[in-house]
Amino acid sequence: MYNVTALTNFESLECDLDGTQIKITFSSKMTARSYHRKFEGGGAFLAGISNKTCPMEFDPSKGFLLRHIEGAEVDGENLTVDTNQAKYDQVYEDAEINYTSSSESCGEDEENIDRIACVGLNTNKDLKCAKAVQPIDIYSNGIVSLTCDDCYVGL
Repeated sequence: MYNVTALTNFESLECDLDGTQIKITFSSKMTARSYHRKFEGGGAFLAGISNKTCPMEFDPSKGFLLRHIEGAEVDGENLTVDTNQAKYDQVYEDAEINYTSSSESCGEDEENIDRIACVGLNTNKDLKCAKAVQPIDIYSNGIVSLTCDDCYVGL
């Protein structure tokens, strides 16, 4: 999984309307070619939450990206990545998740707990995956904007 805004020599990001193509601009051609070799066969993931991820037009302080890479093409400093929406069964290759209901709150019966953890997107681990950290723009253009103020996934 690659955090798109933490990529070496990252400059900017542009997304098409549905996020199936993401254009990443780097400060050097060499860096773009290096990531092209990593992404051209597909299989990796792009992720990021910052003011530099999709969508950017309406409010650049918001943005969310989690995409499965299908392939890539390079043109100078620009890398166009073909993607589709990532699914959790693609992100987690091997996981064992068990849950049961209990009248006791977590932490009271420490002997029966392997580890208390929060696995999620747009969640704060301190809040035990119970709340969204920030709003997520679903779609925006110069006329209309759709934002989800309480979107998160947490286990």
